[in-house]
Amino acid sequence: MNRKGLLFLWMFLLGFRAFCQYEEELDTTARIKNKYCLGIGGGFGNVAVRDRVISTFLYSGDIVPLSFHFDVRTESKKSFLRLEFMNSPILHTKTNEGFAYKGQLGEFFPTETDGLDLSTLKSKAYLLNYTILYLLKDTENRKINVFLGFDLSLNRFQKNFIQFEYKNKLNDLIQSASVVLSFERNFNFKHQLEYIVSTPIISRASRTLTNLEADPTTVTQVKYSIVKNIFGFDSRLHYRFHLSQKVSLKGTYAFRYLQVNFPEKEQWAYSQGFIGLYFHF
Repeated sequence: MNRKGLLFLWMFLLGFRAFCQYEEELDTTARIKNKYCLGIGGGFGNVAVRDRVISTFLYSGDIVPLSFHFDVRTESKKSFLRLEFMNSPILHTKTNEGFAYKGQLGEFFPTETDGLDLSTLKSKAYLLNYTILYLLKDTENRKINVFLGFDLSLNRFQKNFIQFEYKNKLNDLIQSASVVLSFERNFNFKHQLEYIVSTPIISRASRTLTNLEADPTTVTQVKYSIVKNIFGFDSRLHYRFHLSQKVSLKGTYAFRYLQVNFPEKEQWAYSQGFIGLYFHF
């Protein structure tokens, strides 16, 4: 995560901590009374991509994520559905900056098409997660909870780029079943800190390459994998502050890494910080 993101998250946490110091501590079990939770969040971050189907270069750029959440909580289990969108940033590589197809008589292929050049990618992504977590251990007054569960995810990542004068599109569709571990610290009714980490165990990846101009046909490869060909992790740190029994704010720092090893190695990672508004009912 870049410096602006870290500073933003630090100021958010510090401000709410100071604001709530005078509040009287309440029974932590009161939090369970509202079983359902609906929320929306947004923020900013950075994404980095290396895909050897395209080139050996590393591309990166800033992102503005938007997320929607629906959570269900009981005494011994919690589950949530999360949908995240990433805007369509132009990712850059300094390694290939300024390169052009040139011969003795000058440029023989255009080096820019529809706003893309040989040092840029245009990306788009969305991530859909359904997670169920079961309580393994709690302590007196439920101040510290440990959960174990699983996650079903659908990730779509699209990259537009040019080779020679032709515009190409590479689509990744990755479906995974992951194991998830969660640690939860309840300071009182108003303050909660949670860390969640997950890693895919069983995955299916589909990679489709389309040349949009020279040849409208597509080339698709599909693989099923148990860890070997598709792996990574998703790590998230949450701080929640309850404004009331019905409304809360949540600050999140997330880091996610994913690697696909066919037909050539692809790696992408993002770090982001965002704030969400949640309604409990």
